[in-house]
Amino acid sequence: MTLFNSRAKQPRLQFCAAFFALGIVMLISCTPSQREAITLPPTPPISGNLGWILVTEAYARVKAGASEALAEVGHLCDGSVLKVEARDYGPAGDGTTILWYRVSGEGSTGWVSSRQVEVYSSKLQAEAAQNTGGAGK
Repeated sequence: MTLFNSRAKQPRLQFCAAFFALGIVMLISCTPSQREAITLPPTPPISGNLGWILVTEAYARVKAGASEALAEVGHLCDGSVLKVEARDYGPAGDGTTILWYRVSGEGSTGWVSSRQVEVYSSKLQAEAAQNTGGAGK
């Protein structure tokens, strides 16, 4: 009887060699390679079916962009109902960040501060609130 059986050890050796080779391949494939830089476009203002606004200020200022620091491009009267085209966050005059709504109508196209309006999911709701003085959303 022999103490060393080479035939019994051969499959085990082949398995170990295959496992070792697989480990080397995995190690090589996981090493850092030259990475291509991806440049993403700037995030656009949120758009889609964003609802309707009811102006709650006597003369809401319409700005050129979503910022209190930008130029006024028009005014909206209290009770005006307009469709929201986009919304974005921007600075208010007091240093806080607030939501702004882009609207077109009544001779003005621009951005209105969320502090000057109430937002409704449909034109019908905004007009109903207009008739009741802006109660409920």
